[in-house]
Amino acid sequence: MAFVSIILATGWAWADNNAAFDVTAEVVNLRPRAGTITPPSGSSEVGAEEVFTVTATDRNGYGDIAAIHFTLGYTEGGSDRQLWVYYDSRNNRLWLRNAAGTDWIKGTLGTSGIIEDPRVKIDCSKCDSYPDPNDP
Repeated sequence: MAFVSIILATGWAWADNNAAFDVTAEVVNLRPRAGTITPPSGSSEVGAEEVFTVTATDRNGYGDIAAIHFTLGYTEGGSDRQLWVYYDSRNNRLWLRNAAGTDWIKGTLGTSGIIEDPRVKIDCSKCDSYPDPNDP
């Protein structure tokens, strides 16, 4: 939370015209909200390409979303049965957690790189991040 001290300059004054005072204003950074995941569930054949769309909103604006965590797979059975993808918007990086759950594999959105492990391949050239044109 940030605090600022300002000198109030208005059309009125204290009885002592030379008196200044500090006003503390709280700058509120609103928390982002998870949006939708498309498709929300399903299955696919081994080797078939799937496209997922993950959305998030932030009333402070698109640029205020620092990261998005995205998981896909079973909720039981450990990290080898679940894909964990982390999007770092500040650096335009996409990270895939390895099957052992011990390390991250890095890629950059919009580049020709592919990040992969035995469970999945993510083609970074097909990944993108952009603001909703309908946002104010």
